Amino acid sequence: MTYDQFIDRLGKAGIDYAVFRRNGVTYVEIDRFGYRFDEHGHLSGGWITGGNAYWRDEWRNWKALLNER
Repeated sequence: MTYDQFIDRLGKAGIDYAVFRRNGVTYVEIDRFGYRFDEHGHLSGGWITGGNAYWRDEWRNWKALLNER
């Protein structure tokens, strides 16, 4: 998934997010979730603040939702 596709889906779903850019890399934060896009706009990683088992399950659900086509 590219950055543009990701942002488009967030907008259509009405989800609030914050965008940060540094050294050609873009970071998108949504509540406790973070997504990293490389300099080509491709998803290249992510994180969850307070990553206990509950949030790992929630991360999988978010990733599945955002990857639906």
